[in-house]
Parts: sequence; C-alpha cells; structure tokens
Amino acid sequence: MLSLLDRYLLRAFTGPFILTAFIAWFALLMQFLWFFIETIADKGLSFFIVLELIGYRSVHLFLVALPLACLIASVMTVGGLAERYELSSFHSAGASPGRILRPLLICGGLVAALSYLTADYIVPASNLAFYERLQEVQLSNAALHLEAGVFNEDLPGFTILAKEKTDDGELKDILLYDHRYSTGSGTNIISGKSGALTVDSHKESAGLLLRNGSNYRERTSASKTFVRTNFERYQKRFLIADFSSPDLSGNSSHYSLLTSWQLQSAADSVQILMDSLTTSFSNRTAIPRNKSMPVTGSRLADSTLVFQRARTRARQIRTEAATLTERLALEQETKVRYLYRKHEKYSLAVACILFVFVGGGLGEIVRSGNFGFPVLISIGVFVAYIMGSIFCRRLAESFVLHPLGAGWVPAFVVLIVGLLGMRWRAG
Repeated sequence: MLSLLDRYLLRAFTGPFILTAFIAWFALLMQFLWFFIETIADKGLSFFIVLELIGYRSVHLFLVALPLACLIASVMTVGGLAERYELSSFHSAGASPGRILRPLLICGGLVAALSYLTADYIVPASNLAFYERLQEVQLSNAALHLEAGVFNEDLPGFTILAKEKTDDGELKDILLYDHRYSTGSGTNIISGKSGALTVDSHKESAGLLLRNGSNYRERTSASKTFVRTNFERYQKRFLIADFSSPDLSGNSSHYSLLTSWQLQSAADSVQILMDSLTTSFSNRTAIPRNKSMPVTGSRLADSTLVFQRARTRARQIRTEAATLTERLALEQETKVRYLYRKHEKYSLAVACILFVFVGGGLGEIVRSGNFGFPVLISIGVFVAYIMGSIFCRRLAESFVLHPLGAGWVPAFVVLIVGLLGMRWRAG
C-alpha cells in the first residue's frame, strides 16, 4: 500500500508529466511538419492521408518527448514543494531526499519500461508503415498529379513536361528530358504526342508510356554527332525506390525499422562478412612455401621476367588491399551504427529515470513549480543531453568511441549531474 506521502507526490508528479509530455510531443510534431511540409503540402493529398502520416510519425516523436517530460515534471514537482515550504516540512518530519524521490523514481521506472517497449516494438512498425505509405503517396503523386504546362522533377534524373492533361489522366505533347547525359557529354530528349504515367499492381515500379514520338540524342565529342529515331510506342520504367526523397531513404530510416535483437543480429552478420573478406584476401595473397631452387644456368636468364611478374603481382595485391581497406571501413561503420542504435534504445529508456533523479535536485535549486523558469532550465539540460548524444554518435561513427560507450556516455553524465545535485543538497 502506498502511504499518504507517496499518493500526494504521485498526484503532484502525474499532472505536470502528462501535460508536459503532450506539449513536448506537439512541439516535436510541429518540427516534423516543418521539415516535411514540402513533401506533403500542395500534393493533392486528402486530409486523412496527411493525418495518417502524422499518426505514424508521432509515435517516434512521443518516444523522444518522454525523457523531457520526466525532467520537467520532476523539476516542477520538487520545485513546487520547495516553493510552498512543504519540502522543508517533510525534511523536518524525518523524510530524507531519497524517500521523497522514491515515488517519482517509481514513476520514472514505469515510463522507462514504456519507452523501451515503444522503441523496440511499436516504433519500428510505425516507421515501416510511415515510409511505405509515404513512398506510395510520392509514387501516386508522380503518376496522378502531373500538372499541365509545369515541369515535374519527381523522377530523379528526369524532367517531364506535358502541355495538356485530360480528366482521365491522359497526357498530350510530352517532353522527357534525360539529365543523365547533360553533364558535358550531350543531350537526350524524348518527345511524344500522347502518353500516360502508370503504376503496376504491386506498387513496385511506374512506367511512362509515350506514343508517336521521337528520341533525339546529341553527343558533344570531338566530332559532334546526333541520332534521331522515331517510334510509335515507347515505355520508360522506374523503380518505386526512385521516387523516395534522399531525406527519407537515408540510414536513419533503415536502422529505425529494426528491433534491438535485429540490430545485434545485423551487427553480427556484418562482422562475419568482414571476417570472410579478410580471410579470402589472406588466402589469395598467401605466398606458397615451396623449397627455393638455386638460380643458375638458364633460370638466371629469366630473372627479368620473374621480376616483372612479381612487381605486377605486388601491384595487384596493393590495389586489392586498398579496396579491401575501404570496404572494411564501410562495413565497420555500418556495424557501429547498428550497435549504437541498439544501445541508444536502452540509454534513452534509462534516461527517463535519471532525469527524474536530476530534476529533484534542480527543483530544490529553482524553488518554483510553475511553467516558467523550471521549464527553461529543463529544456536547457535536455538540449545539452541531445547535443551530447549527437556528439557521441559522431565519435562512434568516426571509430573514436566504442558504440557501447557512445550510447551510454550521455546517460552517465546525467547520472553524475544527479549525484552532484544530491551531494549539494546534503551539504
């Protein structure tokens, strides 16, 4: 059974936590909309599709808002007690600082468990649904929302211009500019009197169908040449991955789709691949231990040929070694990212408890329970924590820190700050 003090502190903590969690989640959601507004705005999307994308992404944003909510709620709770001199009364009655923070730490532990379960099970599923839905929206936008008389650059490496568009999606007077040949080597322009953009039933590729057109290619070489061919039917296929924005198809989207055990399994697979590459290189470049034969007679005449072969082999080995070194560096960076994301899930959950611990000390210093100075101090501490996490991640990707240390150093620093605050209160 909870004591009267525990129930009082839990009520004092729960209200600010729920309110600040919602405010932090809403602020991060607005930041998400700011970055992705160009992707979803003015695309002819319905309100429910936009709401669906926001719902998928809001799960990850809620995960980030939990530690900040724990910190602000803890500062406001203890600060409010200190402001009303209730904290002094509790100390006079024999309640130690640890006894006062115990119910708050229990709440922090429950929030930490919720954070880990969300990060390991719900967030990967929601991120997968978000990116799949967003790719589908981008593909349908490229296929269904071409505007007449407007250059469309949704297809990477190509620009499409259709002078007319009928109500059923049929395009008239189409020009397709292939920019892959426009970097100093020539020009490639495909035109058609009519056509349409279609999407296959499996949502894996899209096709641009042109009818009754021509293909003009010009090469700016020493002797300028051009080729013009006519066709009755021409179709250009594009993979669905080509419609993904670079901001959406980066590493962060790949690693965010894996759980902690999948991240560890992927890191182990990368290590096995690195060992296999190293072993294969060693076997290929191993020098056979044959008995040396005396170099006399006719063999001495072939010494120049032997030397040239040895020098050629040495160059090949050096080239292979350089290629292997670059490949191993890339694979090692991939492994580091897997391991860092794994430990980040754990450290972010533990940070919920540590921020409650730190917030208790900051609350006694601030001595205020309103949404003023406590929120400002809490946001400053949380921003420092996020910056430290980004800095440690960069160090891990640069092979300066081990992924284990990079993932837990920010949480360890928060723990030190909390211990210093407790010692300051005891002094």
